[in-house]
Amino acid sequence: MRDRTMGRAGSGLRRLVVALVLAAFAAVAPAAAQSPPGEAELYTVRDVEVDVTAANATAARERAIAEGQQKAFARLAERLVSETDRARLPQLDATAVADLVRDFEVQQEKVSAVRYLGTLTYRFRPNAVKSLFRGSGVAAIEQPAPATLVLPVLREGGRARLWSDPEPNPWLEAWNAQGGFAGLVPVVLPLGDLTDVAALDGPKAAAGDVEGITALMAHHNAGAAVVAVAEGPVEPKRPLTIAVNRFYPGLAAESVVVTAPPADTTEAALNGAVAAVMAELDRIARSEAGGEGGTESVLSVAVPFAALPEWLDIRKRLGQIGAVSEVQLKSLTRDRARLELKHRGSEVRLRSALLQGGLILAPAETAGDPAVLRLSRTVEPTGAEPPAPIPADPAAAPAQ
Repeated sequence: MRDRTMGRAGSGLRRLVVALVLAAFAAVAPAAAQSPPGEAELYTVRDVEVDVTAANATAARERAIAEGQQKAFARLAERLVSETDRARLPQLDATAVADLVRDFEVQQEKVSAVRYLGTLTYRFRPNAVKSLFRGSGVAAIEQPAPATLVLPVLREGGRARLWSDPEPNPWLEAWNAQGGFAGLVPVVLPLGDLTDVAALDGPKAAAGDVEGITALMAHHNAGAAVVAVAEGPVEPKRPLTIAVNRFYPGLAAESVVVTAPPADTTEAALNGAVAAVMAELDRIARSEAGGEGGTESVLSVAVPFAALPEWLDIRKRLGQIGAVSEVQLKSLTRDRARLELKHRGSEVRLRSALLQGGLILAPAETAGDPAVLRLSRTVEPTGAEPPAPIPADPAAAPAQ
């Protein structure tokens, strides 16, 4: 009798342990809000110039700061929202804009008895700005784009040149001369070192050699790549045509053609071509930022995992990806989960955001099955600790 009682108690204990483990598996609510890498910079507007005259210096400064806020928000809206959608944004007064500003910084200033001249930086509150855009029903960029490796290839005289060897590649030099890039897409330029040269040359880059491009992306820690093939010769008074070929891991390459207007000098023509490519990348980023009217999409994914720590790591990373607004657990076994990811923007945008978070969204293993979400092989485990369990809905997440 005693043995049977102990057996029943042991069985009950085992069921309790299994239930707690499955509850931990099922806890897929997003983690506490954290700013993703690069988000603060996305919502920062620099170099806002103001020039205000008033009755005294104090009044001039106060008015200048208020006017600067309005100018900064207008520039932020231009950065994050398409021209069509900007027309749908409400007209905000100074008080409403001030509520969106986290802080500001004076870059430089000159003050007289009645005049204030300054250059200011404004940092906006991301969540407040997102709420305004969503409430207005507009699609807006909410998270920074992945770091993008730009490979400038010049094709002329039957040759495709990437590196400046044995003679300079003026198209590459034009990109290097730009210094910092203020667009929406963080640009990484190749070093042209031995690793770069060994991985890829001009003809292979122009042909879209995925292996070489992927190797360079890994070398430069980039989440995407653009091969910008300029069709030479580069001459004054002649428009320059550039094939912009974009590469994301796990996706087919996408291509668009950009034409830079003619210029008076070769240098100006190349600089204009750089600006044209950057403008196109920004346009694509806005286009991919959200669906019509900022609506959300739902993607079903399968998540295979080998053990509890791996699942906890995946769940933690999902909770830190701003592009994913909601995660719903649909089914669960001891080595696989099925989730629905609610997100804004295109699937390309979602994939790149996941990649930044150390997750890879791979094609379905079998036709008709959901896509597969896995940890990237290049990431280190986060050492995620099990959070407080959220009881699973047995109907939604059966233990098998």
